[in-house]
Amino acid sequence: MKTEFFFPTKPRGVYRANLTRVKPILWPSAGLSVSTRRYFSVAPYVLLFVSSVLTGCMPSARVTDTRGIGPIGVRYSVQTAISCSETGMKSVIERDFAAIKKMGMDTICLRHCHPQETNSVLESIAACGLKAIVDDPAAIRYVKSGSSSGSLLSSNEEYWTSPVITFRYIGHIVDEITLKRAATCAKAARNKNLKTCVSIDLSFWKTGDLQRQSIDVFDSVVWENLAEEGSHSFDSAVISPGSPSRLNVQAVRCRQYRKSELETVRQWLGEYHLGLTRGCCDGVVFDTYRTLPGDWSGIVIGNSQPSPERGTMIRKISDRCRNWNEYLAGLKVQPVETIENKPEEIKTALFSKGSRKYLLIVNRSYSRFFRSRLSFPTVLGDAHIDRAVTVSTAEDSMIGSVYRVHNQQLRIDLDLSPGEARLFELF
Repeated sequence: MKTEFFFPTKPRGVYRANLTRVKPILWPSAGLSVSTRRYFSVAPYVLLFVSSVLTGCMPSARVTDTRGIGPIGVRYSVQTAISCSETGMKSVIERDFAAIKKMGMDTICLRHCHPQETNSVLESIAACGLKAIVDDPAAIRYVKSGSSSGSLLSSNEEYWTSPVITFRYIGHIVDEITLKRAATCAKAARNKNLKTCVSIDLSFWKTGDLQRQSIDVFDSVVWENLAEEGSHSFDSAVISPGSPSRLNVQAVRCRQYRKSELETVRQWLGEYHLGLTRGCCDGVVFDTYRTLPGDWSGIVIGNSQPSPERGTMIRKISDRCRNWNEYLAGLKVQPVETIENKPEEIKTALFSKGSRKYLLIVNRSYSRFFRSRLSFPTVLGDAHIDRAVTVSTAEDSMIGSVYRVHNQQLRIDLDLSPGEARLFELF
């Protein structure tokens, strides 16, 4: 059984519930006193609230995780930008940073930047209202090779005092050795009240090899290859819920798949949603912004600008990451099964902690739509389910579709485009 209401951000009247159309009931205002018009201006909001509560269409209040949200950003190579520029470094990075800001991102993961140019680049980042994650050369060298020139962390460079730097990137972790070295650098950074960020490539790990206590020393972890299945097995409990301070950020590979532009960006969306099913809900880093001509990765290639399809999709993922983080941050995640045989293209995950429960359903096909009904048991995890309410996919609106249990089954009708997902709050 499904009930649907539409709650606009700024309603001009009371809205009827209708599965196909939404028609406003405009209140008459001609000839009414000022006090009467003020009363009627409030009445639509009161009626919307009462009707949503009585029908169960309103999701519960969001609970913001104490860690806050992590970076929503992109890896940016300054050297590549200079190589592709015809007008000089400053003009190209200012143009790029403005485009990155427009796509909803808030952080530049700075790569391949000469120390003498870093100050200037950080000033351009600050001018655009963005933040930065900056490579620490000493730490990266130690994590990769085990060699150091005395200090595990860089400290001589003037730019480390810049307020736009949120994390020091200290290395790429691929095995137990690099993990131990990175942990040593992170502990040294904490002694100086510095925040660290690492990337962990899951394609190199097996279940049980990566322990939660080993990675809780990092303030932010960018998880690589979360969407890949079959090449590795990994326990999602290691990622979620994490320590009180560690942020779990997923990397989305912006590859070009030699298909249509639409299928390419749908794959980026699908990879993001599959990363959510592994419990990585605190942020997203797109890899990478620009590559050289002839490469098959990157949001842009050469000296071009993001296509409308790519810019729109990056903005969509960025906004959704912010919105859904407020619901999912800090929750444990586990896979769930449907009553019937689950379609191959569908992946589901249950997020829960205490009385808060959410069901995520993902269409992991990048070329096929999924239009069907899924049936779930009335007991998911350790809780009995009475109804499911759709969580909005955008920050500026609220759409509440209520699916109630019928004949001991929770039936949900789905219409998912390739790579899309729906999030439901369970009651």
